[in-house]
Amino acid sequence: MPLPSCNIGAKDGVTFRSLIQNIDTRTPEGRRWYIHAASDAEYERAVISRRTREQMAAAKRRGKKFGRPRKLSKAQVSWARKMLQRKNSKTKMQIAQELKVCVRTLTRALACI
Repeated sequence: MPLPSCNIGAKDGVTFRSLIQNIDTRTPEGRRWYIHAASDAEYERAVISRRTREQMAAAKRRGKKFGRPRKLSKAQVSWARKMLQRKNSKTKMQIAQELKVCVRTLTRALACI
């Protein structure tokens, strides 16, 4: 990701000026400070992102599951599939109500498992 340019706001007449820290992006020194600070921030974001990816990969190798738990177990989905294949069986809506999930959840589970 490229560094944000001081000129983005400057062309619209927007500048940054800190009286306490003596920073003014209208001066070469102020622009240098801004670019340096933006560079440091970009570096930190990249390092944090890399560490997060590494830790998530390590957790997955240890067997950690990510995301929301499934509403229906494999056994429940298998039972629902058998019920739907029977003649004169219940409808998807009836099965979903029995399993206490919405029809869309049941449909998704049937497609996945």
